[in-house]
Amino acid sequence: MENLINVSRGEPLEFFADGQPVTGIIQRATNRGSVIAVEVEAQGKIKNGALMTIDESFHVGACGRAKTREAGGQIFVTLEIALKAIDRATIGR
Repeated sequence: MENLINVSRGEPLEFFADGQPVTGIIQRATNRGSVIAVEVEAQGKIKNGALMTIDESFHVGACGRAKTREAGGQIFVTLEIALKAIDRATIGR
């Protein structure tokens, strides 16, 4: 079975920002056609414009450039992940 990403709210997500590992908690996932916009509360600093990627085992590649947002002392960032890498049953949950 192919490895798919669970994008349910509250799930952890490991990704990279400019090659540095980052862990985050998924806040929401929104279908944008061929990509899913996944908003993550990051556990660490991410600079604006950082190239975000996910582990190669998902065959996703780049997930966009970081546009960070701070709220309540937390850092949020949205990754754009190819629909083919997502467990579709978890979108919007």
